[in-house]
Amino acid sequence: MAERDVTVRAARPDERVAVRRVLDAAVLAVDDDLLDQELDGEGVLVAVSDERVIGALVADTTGARSDTANGNDDTATAPDGENATHGKRWGAHVDAVAVQRRRRAQGIGTALLTAATERWRPLTADFDADVRPFYETLGFEIVAIGAGRFRGRLH
Repeated sequence: MAERDVTVRAARPDERVAVRRVLDAAVLAVDDDLLDQELDGEGVLVAVSDERVIGALVADTTGARSDTANGNDDTATAPDGENATHGKRWGAHVDAVAVQRRRRAQGIGTALLTAATERWRPLTADFDADVRPFYETLGFEIVAIGAGRFRGRLH
């Protein structure tokens, strides 16, 4: 679990540079337009310690909507027939998860992904073989999509 001094929350648009630094340090390519779009929405989560961004998760929430968007107080049905849990949004895809090198292996990436699962279902992610165990631990169903690449889905 993440250390007590770490808070996970939605990023603010004024944190764009800090988010970009964390992503760039992890050598993760995130499209600038996607980053701007999701910072203006709620598709970027940050892990913060001492008011500094130490981790970030960028989700593509294009098409995601609240399960109460149609006035439904209990459950919404996504276009593919899946039910979304009350209060969650559906349809998000994790584009990137990054944590500052010196803060890795402290549960911060897990905290970011856990917060994402509390916001969006289903949640999908594409990733390399070396992080497959991380996604398996979080309960993602995983399929191969290419040489050394995988897609995980959490319902």
